[in-house]
Amino acid sequence: MTVQEATSPDTWLQSKWSGTKSAVLADLTRDVQNAIETEWFDIAGRAPEGDIPAAYRLAARANQHAARRADELAGSLVNTAFDEGAITLKARRLARHCLCSESLAYMCRLAEAEGIEPPDVTKHSEPSQKRRLQCEKWWRRRLRLHMVRRAENKLRELGLIHKNAGLYCTDATLRRRQDQKSRQRDFLQEVAAINSLGESFSLLDLVETSVSNKALRRAELMTRIAGFEALAAEAGHRAEFLTMTAPSRFHARYSDGRPNPMYQAGNDPRASQRFLCEVWARIRAKLAREGIAVYGFRIAEPHHDATTHWHLLLFVQPEDTQRLREICRGYLLADSGDEPGAAKHRFKAVSVDPNKGSAAGYVAKYVAKNIDGFEVGQDLESDSANALETAARVDAWASTWGIRQFQQIGGPPVGVWRECRRLREPIDDEVFEGIRAAADAGDWAGFVEALGGVLRGRDVPVTLEKQLTGELNDYGELKGEVIVGVRCGAAVILTREVAWIFLWVGNSEAPWTCVNNCTRSVTASDRLLAAGRLNRGPPAIDVTTRGA
Repeated sequence: MTVQEATSPDTWLQSKWSGTKSAVLADLTRDVQNAIETEWFDIAGRAPEGDIPAAYRLAARANQHAARRADELAGSLVNTAFDEGAITLKARRLARHCLCSESLAYMCRLAEAEGIEPPDVTKHSEPSQKRRLQCEKWWRRRLRLHMVRRAENKLRELGLIHKNAGLYCTDATLRRRQDQKSRQRDFLQEVAAINSLGESFSLLDLVETSVSNKALRRAELMTRIAGFEALAAEAGHRAEFLTMTAPSRFHARYSDGRPNPMYQAGNDPRASQRFLCEVWARIRAKLAREGIAVYGFRIAEPHHDATTHWHLLLFVQPEDTQRLREICRGYLLADSGDEPGAAKHRFKAVSVDPNKGSAAGYVAKYVAKNIDGFEVGQDLESDSANALETAARVDAWASTWGIRQFQQIGGPPVGVWRECRRLREPIDDEVFEGIRAAADAGDWAGFVEALGGVLRGRDVPVTLEKQLTGELNDYGELKGEVIVGVRCGAAVILTREVAWIFLWVGNSEAPWTCVNNCTRSVTASDRLLAAGRLNRGPPAIDVTTRGA
């Protein structure tokens, strides 16, 4: 059909698009085709009415753009990146290639050709490097990360992640994460955990009593935030709520879905996270040089288009508040500070007024939004979606990009707190008992004070006690140390004296167990076996059965 034969320019454009779609985009999913269609019409529809040469020229340019997009997506394997079965088959094939070769150099080249970094030569011997490259499980983990991230960012650049499309992540990534969690839950349900006291649980029951439980994770975070606030109130410190955002080159789309012309291809959410980490490292160094002490929490969360930004609740001496703001603003605007909107959006600071509400209450919605959406209401990055629904997309975003959502700034290590909370009985040591009692009561402020105060940092009198188990990992290397208790000076209190064994009790044909190779029901002998393991040193696997 020519332009003259068409009843209208729109009819002619539609016929040209249909030909391109069937010839170039047939193998792509419908949502991807729709996104490319939007780009195609945006280019081809620019010809002035009646300018036939321009119409043909722009249609040809739109076809070239669509073909280039299709090639990019094919190169990113978007049709297989979210398919766990396809990833497993590819991992198996690559592992077999390596098994057929004795050349480590060849194996490393094979990994690099797939975009995967070979095992670190500074950390692993040549035999353990080879064992990794010959292991299907090693390949599967790395292929899953690399393929999904590459495909996800290509789809993000195409326009499948923004406020009016897939919020925070693509629908494919959301489905993949939900399927993964469902498989994990089924697996945990079918594993029996038996301890040396003769008690038996499903592994899922034990996981639900740890901070893997979203409600407990949220409760622990809020306990620690409220504890810091109590310490700040006692010391007369002020609470500052800061927001830090990356430059425009990291933002792929505007909220209405239009592409950001300043975005630089390849700047995925991990790149924006790295930028903020590097800036924060410079800020902390500057604060240390000027003797300005801060403590609190950092929350990393996605913009609507998956670009990372930070919220920080920091407690600081009142006289240092203005200088803290100046330092943060200066370092954040040192990079592309003159671009449009930088002065307004790159850095924001709000002083939390205790007369209007607590600092913990101020950040509660940001904590909940990034965990389970509890009592948040509407997600403000969306026009109407509830945070209870969008929390799953935030989880998929953080899991896909490997971004740590919450980080404590200042104060003692949380690992010591969690381990002390396992201690039930009083300790015949005044200092140690004060620390244990505060942890047991869930009193983060009292715990920090007992350890020497919030400004003491990580140099605290109680540390984690760790031991080597003597066991080897799958690659023939000695496993690292495991936590067995806490130490205060010369005193050591064991917190993990109860040993566990794990038995597969599901119906799968592939049994899994720590101590045998048989699929069977749990018997009394299993309980005796678990009790016997108590004398063999600390267990290789330990599950915390104490909630937050």
